This record gives sequence, C-alpha cells and structure tokens, in this order.
Amino acid sequence: MTDQMRHSAVTIAESAFKTPVSHGKVYARIADLIRIEFGKCFEAKEREDEEKSNGGGGGGERKKRGEGSSGWCCVVGDHFGSCVTHRMKTYIHFSVVPGVNVLLWKS
Repeated sequence: MTDQMRHSAVTIAESAFKTPVSHGKVYARIADLIRIEFGKCFEAKEREDEEKSNGGGGGGERKKRGEGSSGWCCVVGDHFGSCVTHRMKTYIHFSVVPGVNVLLWKS
C-alpha cells in the first residue's frame, strides 16, 4: 500500500472504533464501516488508474458499483487467523486498540 493508503486506513479505522455500536456484532460492524469508507476513498482513484491503463478511450459501459462492492475486504477481531489472496500492494494488517487487529485487503 502507498503511504497515503496506509494513513487513510488507520485514520478510518480510528474513527470507526469511536463510532458507537449498540447492537449486533461489534467487530463485524466496525469492519463494515472501515471497508465501506476505505472503498469510497479509493474507488475514484482506481477508476482514474484504470482509464489511464486502458488508454482513456471509454468506449464501453461501466456499471455503477453499489455501496460496499468496491472489492475491499476487512476483518476486525481479537483472535483470528488469515490466509487471503490479494492484489499487489493492497494489504495491510494493523492494530488500533491494543489486542484488537484490523486486516484490510483488496481481492
């Protein structure tokens, strides 16, 4: 990940941990918040990069992605193992709160 992406991931995660969650599975809700916000931040940049690599010609229809369908995945928890397939330079594993880890990657 670029430095900007890493910084954004940590900042988004810090704000997600501060969001009050009163029901349901707390870690799952925090993971959803991180995944959706991170996807919003970098979806436009990814489209620009795709257009540059395709020559910028347009030519085809593009489906609008719905909320949470940006390809980013997130797991938050205090005890989990992982083996994920990810795109190059799109993986980060960090901790915001001691003992609670965040794993964010693009599949």
